[in-house]
This record gives sequence, C-alpha cells and structure tokens, in this order.
Amino acid sequence: MELRDGVDFVRIRSSEYSIGSTSRGDSAAQALWELRSSLLHDTPKLSEKQSSEPVVGIPGAFTVAGLLSEDECDSFVCFLEQVGFLESKVIAKVTANRKPWMRHNDVSVIVIPERMATELSRRLKPFIPGYGAGENARCSPNFINTCLRCYRYRFECRSNGEPGVPHGVPHFFGPHHDIEQQPMTIVGGMLQEDTCRRSHTSQMSVLFYLSGGHQGGDTIFEPPPSNTTTTGDTTTTGISVAPVKGGALCFWHGQHSLSPAHSGSALSAGPGPKYVIRTDVFFDTEED
Repeated sequence: MELRDGVDFVRIRSSEYSIGSTSRGDSAAQALWELRSSLLHDTPKLSEKQSSEPVVGIPGAFTVAGLLSEDECDSFVCFLEQVGFLESKVIAKVTANRKPWMRHNDVSVIVIPERMATELSRRLKPFIPGYGAGENARCSPNFINTCLRCYRYRFECRSNGEPGVPHGVPHFFGPHHDIEQQPMTIVGGMLQEDTCRRSHTSQMSVLFYLSGGHQGGDTIFEPPPSNTTTTGDTTTTGISVAPVKGGALCFWHGQHSLSPAHSGSALSAGPGPKYVIRTDVFFDTEED
C-alpha cells in the first residue's frame, strides 16, 4: 500500500485530548494530526436498494456495508501507519471514572477537512435517523464529527512493564458506554472546543472498519437487561458484530436512553492488526 501523492497534513496539539505514550513515559507526546486533503478518492457504488442491517437484540444499532471502498480503507491504513500511533491510555475530558487498563490499544487522532466530513455524511445520510433524543434534529448537511479517533488493535504486543498488564497481552477495549462529544476546531495549531457550535452534541457512535477477516476483534454489545437470561450463575454472552472492511457500525450513545454497553474483544490470531475509526453523529439541541 502506498499513500497517494498530494496528501497534506500537519501535527497539532491539544489541551482537551491528552494522548500520551505510556511506553515512552512522555506525557507531552500527542498523536494528533490535521489532515488538510481528503483520503476519499472513490465513490462506492451504493445500490439504491441498499439498506442498513439491524443488530438484533440491540435497539437502534445497525450496520451498513460498503461505505468505504477497498482503496479508501487501504489509504486510511497507510496514512495512519505513516503518521504513527501511540500505545497508550486515552485521557479525554470525561475519563476520570474509567478504570485503569480498561483500554489497551494504539491510538491516533486525526481532524479531517469539512469537505471530507460532508462526503462521509452524504454516504451515511440514508441510514442515520433524522432525530435523536429530545426530538433533537440531526445536523445538516454535515453531521459527522471531524475529529476521528483511530485505533489499531494488535494480537502480539508488549506490556512495557505497565502495572497490572501481563506481558504480551493482546489489545482490547473493556466494557464501557460511549460518551457524547462536542464539535472541535483548530486555532493556531491547537485543537479546542468550537464555541460557535455549542448547540451541537453527539448522540450516535459510528465505527468505520478499515480491516476485516480477523479471528476475534468483534464489537460485543451487552444485551439490555430485559434480553438477558441467566442459568444458575452463568449469564448469556453478549451480541457480537464482526468487523467487515469498508462497513460501518452505528449505535446510540451518551445521554440517549438506548446507549448500549459494549466492548472490543481481543484478537485471537492474525491476519494482521484490526484498524477502526470512531466518529460521531451530531444533533442540534438548540430550540427554535
């Protein structure tokens, strides 16, 4: 895979997202980048009859296949490997309640140009609900968060001596609920909250899978209490969604009543790392 010519990007910094490398012991290190050109160079041939597929047992969750082309997925992966990841915990604005080592993966954050977010919004528009909780309308025409959190999950990785993490543990993401996000903007090379769009907040997560064919690495939802059955002391396993290259998984999050608890299971074998992009759908909370 080779990154196509003309891709323009620059390193940025942030006091909001502290993405430090625990392996390097450098709390000032940040994997934050502004992408100034689009990596979307193909238009997937979406069928007029194409529809989302519900995740059975998880209200409001669904998948959509083929939103990114094979080449676009490869370009994303190539770009991410070029700018690099940090093996880290992610400490965002609201992570004080997260348990140590709930997350163990490689992280890189990319802020994409508006035109790229608009194209992703266009591809997703037929499938995303027009209204969220509180009858908040989906933002238009661009409702995708331009701040992409990009994750790499590896099968074999070193613990680097971190407390409580055994040597060689595969990457994973423990059970959690996704929190709402606010729009961000870049001012003077610094990533900060966009105060001009304070009425916009996210209510839905979108996971774009850049790879597939893994053994393990599924997104696993905990079924709602009403759908959970128990036999003795054993509770039924969660509802699993396997990564499909070029596809997306969408589900409610934050303050939405249908926000599900979920996790990212560890890879059990190759063929290579799992790459996934997490972004969000914004809704406008401002009343007329």
